[in-house]
Amino acid sequence: MVTIRSWSCALVVLIAATAFAVPIKPDLEKMLKQQEQRPQPFEPARAGWNGPEMVRAQDVAPNPVYEAYGPASTVREIRASLAAAATPDPKALVAIGILILLLRYSRHQRMEREKVAAQVVPIRPTSSDLGQRAA
Repeated sequence: MVTIRSWSCALVVLIAATAFAVPIKPDLEKMLKQQEQRPQPFEPARAGWNGPEMVRAQDVAPNPVYEAYGPASTVREIRASLAAAATPDPKALVAIGILILLLRYSRHQRMEREKVAAQVVPIRPTSSDLGQRAA
């Protein structure tokens, strides 16, 4: 199995190495001539048919396949996806709110601990300390 993979990989590399990509050089004269030529409008043939040449868009029954893949469907899909992306998830909002409250509470607790640790407690002098100071 491994040898088949290695041989097929080597074969693909050899084929890819021997392939040449020749760049196409654009011919400006030819491109300008193509732009100057206007497409000729062809009138629809009326052989044995006495109906209107073109059916108006209002009169045509919508094709469900075209409607599913057409530009109007694409616009509807884009709007629906943007609306879905812009609508916040209530669970996520509640989770973020609880997280904010917990972080504030932990900061408050830390500040209270630091305040208690930073308090200066006066030490009462003992009688032996008083005798040393007087001397």
